Amino acid sequence: ALQHEPVALLTLAAFPLLLESPRLSYLDLQKKTPETSSSGSHPGPLPQICDICNLPFESEQALQSHQTTHVELRPFECPQCHQRYARNDLLEQHLEVHKEEEFFDCPHCDRKFRKKRRLNEHLLTHTEERPFGCEHCHKRFKRKSDKNQHLQTHTEEKPFECEYCHKGFKHKSDRDRHSRTIHTEEKPFECEYCHKGFKHKSNRDQHSRTHTGEKPFGCNQCEKKFSRKYYLEKHLNSHCIPRQPFKCRICNKEFEKQESFDDQMEDHAEGLFECPVCAKDFPDQTSLNEHDCKGPYPVSQLFECRICKKEFEKQESFDDHME
Repeated sequence: ALQHEPVALLTLAAFPLLLESPRLSYLDLQKKTPETSSSGSHPGPLPQICDICNLPFESEQALQSHQTTHVELRPFECPQCHQRYARNDLLEQHLEVHKEEEFFDCPHCDRKFRKKRRLNEHLLTHTEERPFGCEHCHKRFKRKSDKNQHLQTHTEEKPFECEYCHKGFKHKSDRDRHSRTIHTEEKPFECEYCHKGFKHKSNRDQHSRTHTGEKPFGCNQCEKKFSRKYYLEKHLNSHCIPRQPFKCRICNKEFEKQESFDDQMEDHAEGLFECPVCAKDFPDQTSLNEHDCKGPYPVSQLFECRICKKEFEKQESFDDHME
């Protein structure tokens, strides 16, 4: 860093040079600015030097305002999302964002969405309409994206190749998920409240509920709601006649008593890793990485509602039905 003591002997004529080349030595500045005084007298105010970036300022107030722009000094924190700002006026400007936040309410249930697009996707869960049909089989889908994903089951083509290990994938999302999980530290899914990054969208969405308090998974036997499917599934056991053995779907351990099963599930409550394709939970990142997700389930793996016995091909459709 520069030694700032002799800078006090420079006149304001040296400012443009110092701004242009903040690493210039005092002697160099003396040579380039003949007005420099060797006796310490000045025709104008002494410069105030930032001790972080060496920029000069004409007043102490200007210097203090500038110093708060450095990353190390962000004293003004938003009480709602904890984003930090260098100046109070920037914080006040940011707070207007929270005032203008708008939620889109579902007219059929109590779910809320930040984006209209998300609401429109959700509304399809309240209807049996399936406008998108597969050209190769009898299956129909509510979303075009679901149909396109299903079409990949009719071919062995894997057009999306990993640039790191050249493994092929049927879906771009699977390729991208593989690259993020195995090869890179990229975390493209950012929490809009605290800006924490996540590798998978499902993990980001799950985390965001800690800010909103949203509980989208409701029990159809009572009024209780839950923030995660795991908690709902555990709760549903309270409405059923206990069956033995109780098998943990995370680690496949079996238990004779409900109490032991509940204790085991509590152990898994934190730190589960969810597959963003089929929503299956895993106890650790390694198990998730080894999980070869096939997307839509074959007939032998249908999800059956324990209440009405209706069957579903996808975990997502089953979850929507249970809500």
